[in-house]
This record gives sequence, C-alpha cells and structure tokens, in this order.
Amino acid sequence: MMMTRASMGAMDAAAVDEVVRRLVEGGRGGRQVQLSEAEIRQLCVEAKQVLLSQPNLLRIHAPVKICGGPPFVHLTYACACAMFCSIRVRF
Repeated sequence: MMMTRASMGAMDAAAVDEVVRRLVEGGRGGRQVQLSEAEIRQLCVEAKQVLLSQPNLLRIHAPVKICGGPPFVHLTYACACAMFCSIRVRF
C-alpha cells in the first residue's frame, strides 16, 4: 500500500502491519523493499511512540547474569529457562 501526500496523516494499525509484513518478507528473501517517504516517516513516528512508552530503566536486584555474545547480547526463552534453572530460580 503506497501512501500519497493526502494520506500522510496517521497510518492505521492495519497499514503499519502491512508495511512491516513487506519489510519482513523482503528481508527473508534478501530483497530490497520500496517504501514511500510517508510510509517511512509514519513508521518512525510509530516506533518513537512505542519506544517512549517503554521504560528505559529497570530496577533489578543483584546478582545479575548477562548471557550472549558480541555483537548482540540476546537470550532465547529456552536459554533463559536453562540459565534460571541452573541458578535455581523458580518462575
């Protein structure tokens, strides 16, 4: 769904989902995806709203064990369960 200058206002959730779907599908196939300037701008607006709604500081208690490796620190659910079980954390 290409957006026109007239539709540069708020993008509805279905339109945002469609743009994200196109980006994901293009990424899987290693293809470039054409987006209009309005779509890119609206994705930035939506992303900003999501990021601003999330806490940027979490209060956690020591000790903390961080797992992962460069260039990203990440943890899958299965790895998290295994790690927490190894230190006897019940959830």
